[in-house]
Amino acid sequence: MLLTLADITSFEGQLITANNTQTGVKGASNIYSADVEKVITDAMNELFGILGDCIKHFKAEPTLAEPYFDLSTIRNHEQVVFNTGLHSNEHETLVEHKFAETDVISVSVDGATDIGVYLAAQNGDGPANYTVIRVNASTEKDITISEFINNTTNRFLSVVNLSDVADGHVSIDIS
Repeated sequence: MLLTLADITSFEGQLITANNTQTGVKGASNIYSADVEKVITDAMNELFGILGDCIKHFKAEPTLAEPYFDLSTIRNHEQVVFNTGLHSNEHETLVEHKFAETDVISVSVDGATDIGVYLAAQNGDGPANYTVIRVNASTEKDITISEFINNTTNRFLSVVNLSDVADGHVSIDIS
């Protein structure tokens, strides 16, 4: 199946509509919207299909597919940006990574709750006994790994929603 620009534009429109509906309406809509998740999954499935079609069609000369895809990112696929939603008081491990004390991570909280960032010794550890750096709601903050005091050699970058009542959302860039 070969997709047209109209197909892609339609999916983009669905994503924009879902996002506008989610962020523009107060009440039942939230960051865990099943409608948004379905549209994202559908769009990614279609993009995966397009990639497959391009691989098949341009197999003799793959460089012809470069205008359609960021092939350098596909070839070097280490994830460096992490987005997650957190229920009240929920914690989550985002990635295992060996950080240098001089590394800087960029944290963006786009939800209505403060988020704590910490380096855990084990996957899934909660924030107890770790240096937790607070990032206020609706703000961005650059954190140097040395700020984690006694936890700088821990490898599991983790986050915790510091609210007892509201859900939150955070994006972290480790590049």
